[in-house]
Order: sequence, then C-alpha cells, then structure tokens
Amino acid sequence: MTPWESCQDETSRSWEAMLEESLNEFSMKLYAHLSQSQPMNNLLFSPISISGLLTHLLLGARGKTRRDMETALCLSHNFFCVHSEMKKLKLKLQDTLKM
Repeated sequence: MTPWESCQDETSRSWEAMLEESLNEFSMKLYAHLSQSQPMNNLLFSPISISGLLTHLLLGARGKTRRDMETALCLSHNFFCVHSEMKKLKLKLQDTLKM
C-alpha cells in the first residue's frame, strides 16, 4: 500500500459529510463498548479527541495496520482527505469555542 495520497479536491462537501458520518459511527460504537464494559459506572469521554489521536497515528500506519485502524475509526479505505478534514474540523471547533 502506498503512503497517503494527496487530497485532490479539499473543498468538496462530500469529504466533510464522510468525516461526519465516520465520527458519528465511531462515537456510537465506542460508547456501546465502554458502556457494556462498565455498565454500573458513569461515562465521561471525548470521542472527537480519541478519533483525532487515532487519526494522527493513522498517518504512520501501512498495510494491515492501516486497514484495521480505518475500520476501527469507521473510515472508508479510500478516504484520502481524512487528515485535511480533521484539521478543518479542529479549526471550526476552535472558532466555536472562542465565541
């Protein structure tokens, strides 16, 4: 498998929608796993922080590890704009917090 291909069309709204769908699915799966493993405890976690960290790790992953991480993050295996979209999301969240 080759290193990360460049994102050809960074302005496409479809990339943003793909990231949103992936983050929602990842968040729900993570919540289900955590709530089943500790059913009597309260939960406090940040799915966006966890997925952000794992997405950074994804930059160095190759082969089976890369595919497994993409699956765990609920990302399409051809979602080459994931890193630029995560950066846009981070900037959008920062702007929201400044308000």
